[in-house]
Amino acid sequence: MKINGREVVAESFIETVVIPKGTEQFVFRARPLTSSDIEMFNAFVPYPTPPTMLKPGKDPEPDLKDVGYLQQRNEWAKFRTHFTFLMSLSATDGLDWDTVHLEKPETWGNIQTELDKAGFSDAEINAIFNAVISANGLDGNKIERATADFLATRALEGA
Repeated sequence: MKINGREVVAESFIETVVIPKGTEQFVFRARPLTSSDIEMFNAFVPYPTPPTMLKPGKDPEPDLKDVGYLQQRNEWAKFRTHFTFLMSLSATDGLDWDTVHLEKPETWGNIQTELDKAGFSDAEINAIFNAVISANGLDGNKIERATADFLATRALEGA
């Protein structure tokens, strides 16, 4: 795909964070999730279905306030967040988890525990997580920076 003659390359969407530790540098790369990633997630953890509520004289309707359903939906959202971090960080070369396994959703939440156990500080873990968030959506700073770059380029073209 091209926009204004420039090819859109998925590699350009990857966020990189370099964490210096002693004499080493640890490079974490975060990529945006794809539609096939989302399909994979939905196969692992289907969205919960609310129970049906019956009221006299009315058609059955979903009970979106059911406590059990709300708990299931919160669990689903937690799994979705963990999956997003797991798949996004899969762009990191050579990253092997000890206790996180793609085929076991109950292990996805171990990402932060493993990073912490490996000796990364809260600030470093936050930087890694922020890269995942940035790779998977636009934040205000990104939009402002891109807009400023675009307007500066347009001003140069007009000069």
